[in-house]
Amino acid sequence: MIKILLVSFLFVGCTKFEEGPKISLFSKAKRIIRTWEIEYVHDLTVDEIYTSDYDGWSFSPQRNSVYSKKHLYNGIESQEDGFWKFEDDILFLIHEEEEIEYEEQYKVLRLTTKELWISNDKEEIHYVVQD
Repeated sequence: MIKILLVSFLFVGCTKFEEGPKISLFSKAKRIIRTWEIEYVHDLTVDEIYTSDYDGWSFSPQRNSVYSKKHLYNGIESQEDGFWKFEDDILFLIHEEEEIEYEEQYKVLRLTTKELWISNDKEEIHYVVQD
């Protein structure tokens, strides 16, 4: 009986993300809930990697399926608030601006308790846990 419980507990955290992890003790929802900062962005349209352009940017999903993103442009900080959800390996970010709803979809490539890699047609974003 104990073996069955242990095996079923371990496989609760299995994922199909391209870059792993293959097995985790935590669900993907539990792993994503923290504050992330951008390590780098790979612009897939021009095959360039940007690091310092994203200093001060953060992404903070919370338990109640809300998130906030902080952006820093020319020393001016702005914030985007919205809702997040998972569908398989796709992360949806939904926010509203001037009464228009926007939905972004990112494929999750890697999600550990310290790294989050997501991508869409234009970019691949690598986040690390904020210190």
